[in-house]
Amino acid sequence: MTNSKAGQSALDALQSGETDLALVHRTRPFTTGVRAIMPVYKSVLHLLVPDDVATQTGSRSLAGKRIYIVNNSLAGRRLVEMLAERQDLSSGDYELLDELQPGATDLVMYLGPIDPGNPFWKESGYRLVNAAEDPEKGASLSRTGISFLIPGMDLMEIPARTYPIAGNEEDILTLSVDTFLVTSKDMPADLVYRISKTLFEHKPRFMAVAPSLFSAINTNFDQMDLNFPLHPGTRHYLE
Repeated sequence: MTNSKAGQSALDALQSGETDLALVHRTRPFTTGVRAIMPVYKSVLHLLVPDDVATQTGSRSLAGKRIYIVNNSLAGRRLVEMLAERQDLSSGDYELLDELQPGATDLVMYLGPIDPGNPFWKESGYRLVNAAEDPEKGASLSRTGISFLIPGMDLMEIPARTYPIAGNEEDILTLSVDTFLVTSKDMPADLVYRISKTLFEHKPRFMAVAPSLFSAINTNFDQMDLNFPLHPGTRHYLE
């Protein structure tokens, strides 16, 4: 895998031939020529607001907000668009930033694995907040509704004190989405077989190095949950 260019998604890089493997969220719709290898980890939404902002919920009105989505993730953009639609806002009523502007950014969104040892997205002067209020208290996002609004997304919690970051003294109610390793349909089956064999059979070694990046690797995953057909190389290994 290679780092995609600014403004280019990992799937764009895969389709252009700049990379052979890519990580994509389950929210990504079916794309011709792409094949799934396996689920790798669960991406979790982390929301940050300035310390001097009183709100405890990042999904309140986006009107007038300047929003930075780390890595410009498609799932993050879709979430902003969905929230804006529910709040009767147009794209001109808020601003998406290309980079974090400390002191001028109202909301930071990072969608990635829970990794207490490497919160690179944390910015001084910002704290974690909930993505939604408690559903029993009139949530703007409901446990039953989010998967219909953005297929592939579900509500979950970041347990209290997972991060040594302000706002996480208590559980954080947020969203999550599965992240898959994908490749081109033209990738040789024997090569994908070896990749699958290595990841499945050596998961403990990978977990020892980066547990947050390999937590979802499991041969028992539901193939019906994949947005792309399973690559024949992985299918052969599983058989």
